[in-house]
This record gives sequence, structure tokens and C-alpha cells, in this order.
Amino acid sequence: MKKLRVLISLILIGLLFALLMNAAGHPAEAARPYSDITVIMYMTDWCPYCIQARGYIKSLGVRLIEHDIERDKDKARESMRKSGRRGVPIIDVEGVVIPGYSPDRIKSAVEMKRSL
Repeated sequence: MKKLRVLISLILIGLLFALLMNAAGHPAEAARPYSDITVIMYMTDWCPYCIQARGYIKSLGVRLIEHDIERDKDKARESMRKSGRRGVPIIDVEGVVIPGYSPDRIKSAVEMKRSL
């Protein structure tokens, strides 16, 4: 009789857990690692905001690809096409384009891409 009670208790606990999981939705899947996120930065060597952005983006542990728009005119046109602006830096977090240096917006875009 005692074994039956334990078995029923375990079944009820399992059902309760299943109900709670269903009510709360499925548990969150693991986020993508930062190293799987690619950030493209259109920049110049002399731009102080580009230098700050480089350091911040690298500190996040994401892959950073830099394009110097003064040395590569095709990349300058690409930057303009993506952002509609001429200034630097232009930061592209897998399709989320951020004109200028904004740590909060960069972090937000990276976190959004991690959760997809």
C-alpha cells in the first residue's frame, strides 16, 4: 500500500510539472553563443566613435568584420544603401542596422539575435 501511495504521488508530481510547463510554455531553448553572432562595422581609421565601437563589440565576444569605407568604395556604397546615411560607424548586427555608436542598441540587437 505504501508503494502504491509513493507511485501515485510521483505520477501526480509529474502531471503537475507537465501542467506547469504547458501553462508557462516550453522552457526557453539555449541562446546562440555570442561567437555565432556576426557584426559588420563600416568605419574609418580616424573615427573615435569607430574605435570605441570596435572595443565594445569585441568585448561582447561576437565575430566582428570591419570595412574601412575610405579604402573600399564598394563597402561605402553598401553602408549607404543599408543605412541611408554617410557617417560612421554604421553597425550591422545580422540585418539590424545601427547608425552611430550606441552601446545599448548594439547590445539589444545582439541579444535579440541570440534569442532567435
